[in-house]
Amino acid sequence: MNEIKSSDWTAILQSVAQVMTDNADHLCEMDARMGDGDLGLTMKKGYCALPEIYAGLEEADMGKRLSKSGMKMSSVVPSTMGTLMSSGWMEGGKRLVGKETVDAAGYAAFLRGFADGIIKRGKCAPGDRTVLDAVQPAAEAAEKAAAAAKTTAESVIVPGMSAPVTEPAPLTGSNKHTDSGIIVEGLGNCLVKFAKCCTPVPGDPVIGFITRGYGVSVHRADCPNAAPEKRKPEEADRWVKVSWVSSKLPNYKTALELSAKDRDGLTLDLAMALSAAKVKVTALSARSMSDGHAAVNIVVEVQDKAELNAVINKLNNIQGVYHVARSTGK
Repeated sequence: MNEIKSSDWTAILQSVAQVMTDNADHLCEMDARMGDGDLGLTMKKGYCALPEIYAGLEEADMGKRLSKSGMKMSSVVPSTMGTLMSSGWMEGGKRLVGKETVDAAGYAAFLRGFADGIIKRGKCAPGDRTVLDAVQPAAEAAEKAAAAAKTTAESVIVPGMSAPVTEPAPLTGSNKHTDSGIIVEGLGNCLVKFAKCCTPVPGDPVIGFITRGYGVSVHRADCPNAAPEKRKPEEADRWVKVSWVSSKLPNYKTALELSAKDRDGLTLDLAMALSAAKVKVTALSARSMSDGHAAVNIVVEVQDKAELNAVINKLNNIQGVYHVARSTGK
């Protein structure tokens, strides 16, 4: 499938709706930390309504149909997030007005329009910790893929498609994802992200999973979420071989879990050890347990597994620390 036709969008929207349904609880949990905890319900309700809205419109023009779908979506979820999502669909649809099919460039234009719609309506910018920070990377990845000397089939993973949209390409230099440091067997410049459940770094054996609409998710091979016994038979063709390129990026984020005897100054000692290791710490949180111990979660940026192991060794040498491990899928 090298192009998206107007009739394909219903299936695509149904797949997106399924993603929102599957992640509704997680979104609510995240939202509850700073908001009212209803984000997952809003996204689920809005996106589950979209397939029926789109299918029910008689507008022949694909772009106008998408734009009108976004407009109607706003009445289904009359909220701040609903308005932002609706604005994204409306602006993205406008970029496709007059098109009978969508190729790589058209798909990139749609995603760029989606992001621009959010920026215009929400008066936000990348880095403001809004939904734009999820949409912007997708738009940029699609634009890079469209600019490459490849067709949609070779370079774009379309939301709703359960497998790559073309015959696998050889695992060659053209498949190097310089933005991520990962090579995906059989795919060109597709979107690559690192699974948050296991946060792999160079040196870790890894495996990839083709997600619905979010590119290839790279897991550590020992991640419980990637365990063979947990893989669904119908998704067997979505697990793909991936490997690290020789030229690594400056830093990769990865998460650690630490257990220690609770005491005054523990957090300070941890921070000093991490500073001595000369690694960037992007998150550090500690909580006291009822049994007199402390549970600490740390996110650091390292170049590879060797540097990470050195960090773990430094943390293990701190007084009272009895366990340091990498976070694994749960």
